[in-house]
Amino acid sequence: MIPRVGPGSSSIQGKGDFRRIGNRGTTSDTRDRLMLDQGDMYSVSASAEQHFERDIALGQVHMRQDVNVRGDERWAPYQEECFFRTMSIDPPIIISNPNPSTSPATIIFLHGLGDDANGWTDLVSQFHSAHKLPHLKWILPNAPQNRDVMAQAWFMPKPFSPIPMPKRAGEPDPEDSDEVDDAEGMMKSVEYICGLVDKEVEGGVPVERIVVGGFSQGCAISLLVGLVSRYKGKLAGVVGLSGYLPLSGRVGEMMEEREKAGEGTSRMEWFLAHGSRDQLVPKRLFVRYRDLIEGWEGKRVEAKLYEGMGHSTVGVEVKDLCGWLERVVPENGS
Repeated sequence: MIPRVGPGSSSIQGKGDFRRIGNRGTTSDTRDRLMLDQGDMYSVSASAEQHFERDIALGQVHMRQDVNVRGDERWAPYQEECFFRTMSIDPPIIISNPNPSTSPATIIFLHGLGDDANGWTDLVSQFHSAHKLPHLKWILPNAPQNRDVMAQAWFMPKPFSPIPMPKRAGEPDPEDSDEVDDAEGMMKSVEYICGLVDKEVEGGVPVERIVVGGFSQGCAISLLVGLVSRYKGKLAGVVGLSGYLPLSGRVGEMMEEREKAGEGTSRMEWFLAHGSRDQLVPKRLFVRYRDLIEGWEGKRVEAKLYEGMGHSTVGVEVKDLCGWLERVVPENGS
């Protein structure tokens, strides 16, 4: 097995049965679905080692078999405007809303390290199968291939200590250090996601009807989009699942710069979620960034810690997210 180098991807595991999100795993019962109304417990457990081996063996990550993105004009804007056009990157997967609304809404959801956009298509299908969020358009972008970690990554990952690092008297908290954060890679990813938001706005979706979110590394980039990008405070909301806030020692200063430029008023909602048994991104990092965001925003945010959940997603979390999205970007647009 290739060792895991940071927070990342996902698979669905049901009661006694195994089910992957997407097409890359095995399933013992293809009829399994997340029962959002009943809140049946399914977990999304990290298995990036398998993803790394597969990606290396194939030399690439395949898109959905039923979607031909090459030569499809729908993908052209995303390919032409891609911030990573000099790197190896696949265009996003776009899943149109099955029930188009007079008040369009979009969610841009980012995968984690070692995963790809295809890894989250089944989750969207399960929302639709449960007749949830039929008015919502999903954009699932792909991170570029990173040759250093031999996987798709939004930025170079950093290791996390399973126990808090000691703090010496008179010295800054070592966990506030941004020295090992790939700031350049992160801000490139932030700009790429902002470019996707630009395209949605140009296409007629009001910015206040657009949500940006992600899992693990995707969560980290989504938080930065909501806090320090040109869309700070303007989106409908930000979703952060099983991630952390990078560059935390610099975010406050970057936010002040945005506020001085007249970009400080925030209308955004936040949905932050984490597992109490996450061994890849420790719980303390979730508590830390939740408190920071509440301090910066000057209000309580919707933050949930799921007891017993690891670096994963469970059915009750998905149900909570669904309810939050129905409230933040309702079908009638009110």
